[in-house]
Amino acid sequence: MAPATLSSDWRAAYRPSSHSSGIRVAATQSDRHRSRLGRRRPFLVWFTPPVVLSLVSLGAVKPGGVWLHGVLSSFGGQVFTVAGCSIAWIMVCVVIFLLFNAYIVQVFSCLIADVIPAEVLGKFSGFYRAVGAQASECLQQLHGAVVTKF
Repeated sequence: MAPATLSSDWRAAYRPSSHSSGIRVAATQSDRHRSRLGRRRPFLVWFTPPVVLSLVSLGAVKPGGVWLHGVLSSFGGQVFTVAGCSIAWIMVCVVIFLLFNAYIVQVFSCLIADVIPAEVLGKFSGFYRAVGAQASECLQQLHGAVVTKF
């Protein structure tokens, strides 16, 4: 096998195992946690501010890149460019978002199993998927109308 193929095979094999272990960690921690706010809510409260902060910071790429360039230039001379610092800013914001949002999504999915009675969980799941599909269709139609307008 070529090295690139071997590398891509390794990454493809690693991705599902790392994803499932992250699910298990979040679910186990929230299952074992007891507080006056309950089992799931503290995790939603703790992990939401970093998600919001990363999204707001992602919107401030230009000033963030300039600021990062100023900080790094004081340490390393003229090696860093504003564009490179802006890309680094985007990467950090996206990584923070993905890490904390993955935790929120997993805890939220555990919360659904706690709140929805087992007798109607299948109906809820079907209704949830149907509403999501309809919303997706509406957004696609809206996007198509906007694209053809401009």
